Amino acid sequence: MSVIKDANIGFIVGHEVSLKNDINIYKKSLEKASLHRKDISKKLIIYSDNGIQYTSVFARRYAKKNNVIISLSRPGNSVDKCNVWNFFLFIKRRMKN
Repeated sequence: MSVIKDANIGFIVGHEVSLKNDINIYKKSLEKASLHRKDISKKLIIYSDNGIQYTSVFARRYAKKNNVIISLSRPGNSVDKCNVWNFFLFIKRRMKN
């Protein structure tokens, strides 16, 4: 599952589910999230890990074209991703019930 959360409003604005964790899952979640983005002139920061889909040529081109900063987390620093990890924790707890 690939999710994009808007930290300002606290909602998931883009998501995609796939059996493969690849560039396509990231691309589809970005496309869905961009439907919620009204003002492309404002900088958008995407925090992610250092996975291949987030460091790909596609990701860099998308970022440049759409006024996006991709902030890759530092190894061993979970604080960078805590907003989205809380969402995944919620999903895991719901699945157990």
